[in-house]
Amino acid sequence: MSRWLKVHQALLAGALLLLAVQALLYVLVLQPHKRKLLAVRQEEVELQKRLSRSPWPTQAEWLAAYAQDLQRVLGDAERGEGLAAQVQAAREKASRTFASYIKKGYETRANLVRSVSLLDYQAEYTRVCRELSARGVPISPLVLKLRDDTSSPYVYQLMLHIWAVEKVAGQVLAAGLRIAGDDTVKVATPVGASLPAAGITAEPMLALVSSEASTRPYLLGFPVRVVADGSLDQVLAFLASLDGPELFLPVAPCACLQHVHEPVQLGCVQ
Repeated sequence: MSRWLKVHQALLAGALLLLAVQALLYVLVLQPHKRKLLAVRQEEVELQKRLSRSPWPTQAEWLAAYAQDLQRVLGDAERGEGLAAQVQAAREKASRTFASYIKKGYETRANLVRSVSLLDYQAEYTRVCRELSARGVPISPLVLKLRDDTSSPYVYQLMLHIWAVEKVAGQVLAAGLRIAGDDTVKVATPVGASLPAAGITAEPMLALVSSEASTRPYLLGFPVRVVADGSLDQVLAFLASLDGPELFLPVAPCACLQHVHEPVQLGCVQ
């Protein structure tokens, strides 16, 4: 009799342990999953309500066909198809002014952004100022609004801006125009004389965005304003030279042309 009592006690203890394990599994495993399932079902109900109020159908086949149509319009930049190819071509055109600079010193745009240093910029700034001065364009930081010790967390932007200054000044001179001087600022020459600083200014960088909600610009512009004088033919030659196989310097809408033989203010954006 005592032996059977012990067996019954063991069975009862096992049953109680099994019930405890089941209760624990329910609390720790099944109940959380149940709550998640209820939440997912509630989200599904809410989603169905929103879809029923939207103009979009809920048929997967129709949406898949519509997505394919959009993809065909978007196209593929590598294959030269659709909007993607047009966007890529526009970006390449907008940045081709700097392509030779980047190729010569950094190979790729990514290398320029990643590896250009402040010392690189200072050396390039000195070179541009020296070469322009030799061509009769004395540069003063007070007028240029760009200095060799300008600090920026994005040094590549400073580099692009000084390159834009060199390109714009070069096109002005190539067209036969003369860059006017700023009589309020003098620049010392190597022989000890002083000349009015060239009327060329690096305007603040433009960050072009597709919408107000955009967090990153799709294009950066480096404006350069030049005050020059010359004939109408020279001005037209200058304007015609701004868009070529290796150059793209669009004139800003705010640019204005004064009388032909008076100083001509040219606003150029790169």
